[in-house]
This record gives sequence, structure tokens and C-alpha cells, in this order.
Amino acid sequence: MGKPVRVLIVDDSAVIRQLLATLLSADPEIEVVGTAADPFIARNRIKELNPDVVTLDVEMPNMDGVTFLRKIMTLRPMPVIMISTLTQAGAEITLEALEIGAVDFIAKPTTDIANSMAAIATELQAKIKAAALTRVGVRRAMPRVRPPQRERPVLSKDKIIVIGASTGGVEALKVVLLGLPATCPPSTCRRVLPLLSPSVSIANARWRFARPRTTRSLNPTTSISLRARIISSLRAAAATTSAL
Repeated sequence: MGKPVRVLIVDDSAVIRQLLATLLSADPEIEVVGTAADPFIARNRIKELNPDVVTLDVEMPNMDGVTFLRKIMTLRPMPVIMISTLTQAGAEITLEALEIGAVDFIAKPTTDIANSMAAIATELQAKIKAAALTRVGVRRAMPRVRPPQRERPVLSKDKIIVIGASTGGVEALKVVLLGLPATCPPSTCRRVLPLLSPSVSIANARWRFARPRTTRSLNPTTSISLRARIISSLRAAAATTSAL
């Protein structure tokens, strides 16, 4: 066994900090090197401890977690997992955090916290170890894409475009999608995070376009296989095309 993954926990709740530290420390491959109650303390802890992974809450005093995440990705990029009651699958703030550079997210329970947190311990430990293997680089501003001139849509009824992107591909997907013409066939996009093992499913966000760049809906990932998810997306896109 190699060196354990060094984790810094950032959360304004002392109870959550203690619960997370206990759950993560139960895995011999993870070492909790410190905790912080707000981003200002976390900034100093990061400099002192140089953790491999940071877990970050959203709602905190002095500075919110998303703003701090943006600073981390600009000044000192490292793997970050968002852990908050706000980071539900498909939530706008979750997608924003992923776009900024967060590796993954966990939805913090709101009731029966101790037992609920214990129930997601395995998932949390797996995501921490997967995040430690992720290469995170400095986030650069993506070039602006001039919207294509409006054309009369002539949608193909026998073609579907499928785009896949791994960790760090959200901004690239944005550039590609904004550049698609109005005549583009129905498309389905999927952001896939790495799997630590076949039994561990890392959540991802899915975009489904009924009409290119106009209608969008977000669905949480289920536990079915990736192949089944892709087939499901293709069938949905095909059904949309038939309806048009």
C-alpha cells in the first residue's frame, strides 16, 4: 500500500467536520491532516499541510465555498470534492462547481445526519481516493464563441450526435455546444468521472437536448451501467427526433 491520501476538511459545522474526519479516517488509505471552519482558515491550512484532496462546503461564513473554489482553481489548483446540502445531482450550484473545477460532489444529508453520513461512507471514501488520482490544472478563460447566424432549422431524422468528456471537460463542452449550428441534429452530452472500481459509481451530470442549444433538462445518474445509460440517452434523442 502506498502513502495514504491526505485530506483537508472545510466545513463551518463542527459536527460535520468531526463526522467526516471519523468516516474518512476509518479507511487506512485516507489520512485527515486537518480541518477548517471557513475559507480563510482553509487557505492557511492548505499552505501549511499541502493536502492531496480538499472537501469543501458551500454555505460558510466570510466566504462561500464556490467563491473559494474559484480562488483555489486560479491560484493553487488541487482536487476538490464539494460536500453540501446544496450540491444535489443536477442542481445549478453543482454544475457551477464542476465547471469551475471541482472533481466531484456529495449531497450532505439534512436529517438523521450521523446515520445518513455513515450510509454514504463507502461512496465518500471512494470519491476521495478517485479525486487524488485526478490531474487538476490552472483554469484559463475559454475563448468566446460568436453565436452562429440564425438559420431555419432543418433537423436530421436519422442522425444523432453523442459527445463525451471526462474530468475537466465541462468548459470545452461549453465551447463546442455554443458553436453548434441551428441545423445540428439532436445531441446528447455526458460528463463521465473515473470509476475507482466496478462496484463504485461516480455521479455525473447529463445534458439532453431536444432542440440544439434551446431545450435542456438535467437528470441525476442512476446506478445502471455506463453502456445502458448511453443506450438510454440515444433512444431518448431518437424519440425526440421522431416527435419533431
